[in-house]
Amino acid sequence: MLQQLERKELWQKGEIKNYYSELTDIARNYIEEEIHIPAMESTTSELIEGLRKAAKQQKLKLSNETVANLEKVLMQADLVKFAKVKPLDFEIEEDKKRISNSIVTIHKSIPEIVEENDELTLWNEQQKELARLQKLKNRNAFVSLPPSEL
Repeated sequence: MLQQLERKELWQKGEIKNYYSELTDIARNYIEEEIHIPAMESTTSELIEGLRKAAKQQKLKLSNETVANLEKVLMQADLVKFAKVKPLDFEIEEDKKRISNSIVTIHKSIPEIVEENDELTLWNEQQKELARLQKLKNRNAFVSLPPSEL
């Protein structure tokens, strides 16, 4: 997604507001889909607060630095979108790096609970099947006994 945004060369064409809108939408969409907090409808402060809460509840390993970097970009985007601030080229590049690093860090911090659940479910199913087969085996052994041994 970030590569697609870069190919558009929005900020190089002077479309800084559109660039920041798309840049932050990428981060917000990712957070909403992966962490399940309403990032698209949230203000910057609500999103950061929600991210901190999610980090505690889901035991995400997010450093304060990661959250602060994301917050910094979101605040810069708010200034660009609502106060018509025009960041310098190097600041735009830094913000892109911060968003990219934040997404990567958030991705790495999400526990792989689904995989563990899948493994546990598979193991449980295997145990049930083994028990069923054992019952069948015992029943067949009982049925195949000669009447004198019953």
